[in-house]
Amino acid sequence: MLIAINNQCDVKWIPQFRPGCDFYAYGGIYYDLTLQILPKFHFERVKVSVLDLDAGRVGLDISFGGNFPERTALSISFDNSETFTANCEIVEGHAYFEAKIPIPRVWAPETPHLHCVRCEMEGDSITERFRLRTVEVCGRNLLLNGKPLKLLGFNRHEHHPDFGYTLPDAIHVNDLMLMKKCGCNFIRGSHYPQNQGFLIWEESLAWGKKPAEKMLDPVFREAERKNITAMIRESINHPSVILLGFCNECASNEPEAIPSTKNSLNW
Repeated sequence: MLIAINNQCDVKWIPQFRPGCDFYAYGGIYYDLTLQILPKFHFERVKVSVLDLDAGRVGLDISFGGNFPERTALSISFDNSETFTANCEIVEGHAYFEAKIPIPRVWAPETPHLHCVRCEMEGDSITERFRLRTVEVCGRNLLLNGKPLKLLGFNRHEHHPDFGYTLPDAIHVNDLMLMKKCGCNFIRGSHYPQNQGFLIWEESLAWGKKPAEKMLDPVFREAERKNITAMIRESINHPSVILLGFCNECASNEPEAIPSTKNSLNW
């Protein structure tokens, strides 16, 4: 297996980034990779949504890849408990059904309980770790599990003068401990997805698109759509990610930017 990396900062290929920023868009691979050979019909992800926090009822949106049939038989279990079976209809690559966690435990920063769901079918299986918690806005309050949440934290760049973006785990842990010592519970990952810890405002890469005409560039819009989609897909079950952001310091105050900001997820 060969991976070729182009480390040039070329705005034609990375239209979300503008040279001269207060951070750098290095090319390369920053995290560990795993190569997995998948069967022709396979699982992609299991998105878990909370339907009833107290009762532990969740919705499972299972996405498939490859050549999928109209129906498939699945074996499902939570937290290594008793397995149950479901004969699911597959519509546009997805199967959806509801289930109850046998012993539900609510996630919160002070009590970070996590659950696992395992789905199996002939030839493939997938295990997803997820959280049982809710985040919602009520008036001017942000509610976590129905209770008002006050966010205290920092903007953070995942960058180091000695290591670039390839930070050792010890640096991440030290940053988190320093912030915790300051009484913080929240990090805004500016301005790109980062390693996740505390409560997180996760942000896709795009900075300083001004004037608004630059936000209408079809190359930029397609690149940003792909980045936002990948960011949401990666963090969909992560307990700490409570806010999603995009297009930091863009020209959102200009009328020309409305197609790119108001309808961002429909790109």
